[in-house]
Amino acid sequence: MVVQAPAKIPTPVRSKPQPTRIRTARYLSYVLVAVAVLALLDVGARISYPHWNIDRYDSPNKSWIWWAVSDFHKQQQTPDVVLLGSSLMLEALNTGDATYLKHPQNVSLHHTSTCLQDDLGAKLGYKPRTFSFAIAGQMASDAYAIASTLLNGQSKPTTIVYGIAPRDFMDNTLTNVTTTETFRYLSRVGDLSKTISASKPSFFEVIDHWFENISFIYKHRVDLACIEQHAAKALLASIGHHDLDTYNVPFELRRIALKEVFEDVASNETMVCPYGNPPVPYLDNLAEYRQRYAHMNAKMFKSQLGYLEQLLQYGKEQNINVVLVNMPLTTDNVATMPPGFYENYLAQIADMSGKYKSKLVDLNRPGMFNRGYFADSAHLNGLGGMRFFELLSQSLVDNHVELRRTK
Repeated sequence: MVVQAPAKIPTPVRSKPQPTRIRTARYLSYVLVAVAVLALLDVGARISYPHWNIDRYDSPNKSWIWWAVSDFHKQQQTPDVVLLGSSLMLEALNTGDATYLKHPQNVSLHHTSTCLQDDLGAKLGYKPRTFSFAIAGQMASDAYAIASTLLNGQSKPTTIVYGIAPRDFMDNTLTNVTTTETFRYLSRVGDLSKTISASKPSFFEVIDHWFENISFIYKHRVDLACIEQHAAKALLASIGHHDLDTYNVPFELRRIALKEVFEDVASNETMVCPYGNPPVPYLDNLAEYRQRYAHMNAKMFKSQLGYLEQLLQYGKEQNINVVLVNMPLTTDNVATMPPGFYENYLAQIADMSGKYKSKLVDLNRPGMFNRGYFADSAHLNGLGGMRFFELLSQSLVDNHVELRRTK
């Protein structure tokens, strides 16, 4: 038996590594091609932009401000009285009306104060039309943005009732006035360039603005997102999915989604029930406000007072009555503020309202709202909301504020 030796396995031939200079040149060529393609797309977008048929009020995110603006444009008549304010005004409006009407209110769609209209109607003999632009987290800069971009021309009301509180002027959880959802949305609607230039942007906001200056596509990325969304909805509608503005998902899943896309709100997102149905216990939210008032940010306070002054000046120029309402707060909430801050806030507001001859209604005086009217340290419950608008309407009548829009 002859045993054959195993065949010799040939040694693989290795290709010579390319010089580093050649590889670098190849990668650089890829980059140049990509830049050239992007430049061509950018030029093409710039040329074709007039044919995009863009609605400046459109948005890929159905945020609280989007729902308010959308409803505002559906009004058959311009409201006589427009309400501005943060969640303090928003909660008074929704819980007050829910309790008064004995029916739950949809926060996304409810922008009229029935309490205020009926109270004024009983006192005046006519019922002024109201509309609310109150939005949670609204700062003075947001209120000015709403008034200056939306409340003009035929959309101009007779009176703006602006509910204010110290947090609207100093909130340590706010990084920049241009970062709020209200401001980002309205910057597409009107010219807010002066506000943007007056703010102090962060490093990433500077980079973002730089990209907007050099890239037309990046600057109009929201427009492209709207186009994409409409195309997707049209495609889904063609296969039978028509209702895409409501959510029908488990609450826990929706709560996770809100952490990622908190500015996107469905038409059935939040319902407010009448007070006591079911009974909701008083919520201790003082930890949240301790964070908001963690330290005195004098620069922010001064800046936000400046936006309030711009709002008062705008009202004067447009012949709109601006009524400032100091919103009710619990003594516990006031105690979380830096020493002397609340007193300084009141003094500054009083001086500014006097300067522009604007009415100042103080509804945070001792004895006006006891603890039973509050849902937490800052927000009124349904009973408090009803009382708030009753006192507000009486004050508007007593101060002879013009509430009927002249044609």
